[in-house]
Amino acid sequence: MPEIGRIRITHELPELGATAAIGETIGRSLRGGDVLALAGEMGAGKTTLVRSIASAMGIDSGEVSSPTFLVVAEHVHPEPAKPDLVHVDAYRLGGADELDSLGWDRFEGDGMASRVLIAEWPDRIAEALDDLAGESIARVSLEITGRSSRRIVLDLPERWLEREAIEAMSRREPIRCRSEGVWVSPDNPAWPFSTARAQQADLYKWFAGDYRISRDMSEADLEQGE
Repeated sequence: MPEIGRIRITHELPELGATAAIGETIGRSLRGGDVLALAGEMGAGKTTLVRSIASAMGIDSGEVSSPTFLVVAEHVHPEPAKPDLVHVDAYRLGGADELDSLGWDRFEGDGMASRVLIAEWPDRIAEALDDLAGESIARVSLEITGRSSRRIVLDLPERWLEREAIEAMSRREPIRCRSEGVWVSPDNPAWPFSTARAQQADLYKWFAGDYRISRDMSEADLEQGE
């Protein structure tokens, strides 16, 4: 159960594209100082999620890979006023004390003000993450539910609902645009379409008679619209 003062958001993700769409929404919500503890077993899609988060932040996602051998990778935002992304993979660490030799002290204190930090295998450095953010940590987990399907669970500080992207994600799910076939993030202004153009194209198909109602309307249908 989420702690007092926290919210939980859960979405079923049928395929990789849906995971990326959720990542875009998360990325657009992030602010300097945020710390995300990202849990999930091998192959759950953590790197895909981080790449889409980076892209939505305005950082070249092509530079983002699993930093298993680097442990800590920092990606500088091209715009100095925007937060940089610190990507941590603690899989090979035996504890938080091993971070000392990796320059972890540069993130402490005011060091996080201009950075967003995402930590994979967060349980292995839980103490260090607590020192950085305490109760403000955002916890995200990816669960494998099928060959390509996943479940994402976000346990977030309640005040994050003040962020428009998170508020949208609490009400909507990623969905495939029926006009263009791409996955649409929950905070997309054109949701459930990918763009306003796709929305207009779908509307035109209704006007052109390309869509048909598969059965006759009943009184129950009319009552539902009242």
